[in-house]
Amino acid sequence: MSTYVIGDVHGHYDTLQILVQKLPQDAKLIFVGDLIDRGPKSAQVVKFVRHGGHSCVMGNHEDMMVHYGISFLKVYPKTTNPSYLHNWYNNGGAATLFSYGLIKYDIEKGIECAQEDAKLEQFIDDLEWMK
Repeated sequence: MSTYVIGDVHGHYDTLQILVQKLPQDAKLIFVGDLIDRGPKSAQVVKFVRHGGHSCVMGNHEDMMVHYGISFLKVYPKTTNPSYLHNWYNNGGAATLFSYGLIKYDIEKGIECAQEDAKLEQFIDDLEWMK
């Protein structure tokens, strides 16, 4: 069995799948952080790593999600971007929140909370896993 170390996926699930398809089927995958943020499918990347039983260490983007995600939960669904979320939000956190379906874009209202209970539960569960 071969071992492959993968880092900085940053929510690019489709690209990750193309890479994984090129690896041997019995390959052991170890992820070295930054699964999330920037790309459009952070939630899917986390699901792939978690449910695939792959090893993973926390990167700085997961650390930001844990730190600021807890703050986000305190004000959800009242606001999508309180001022104290700016560090994570501006470094890809917005893309991650979109991927979880917690925020959405309305052409008239702009970015607003989606208020999806099942998606919120998944976000909370993933936060706990990242801790």
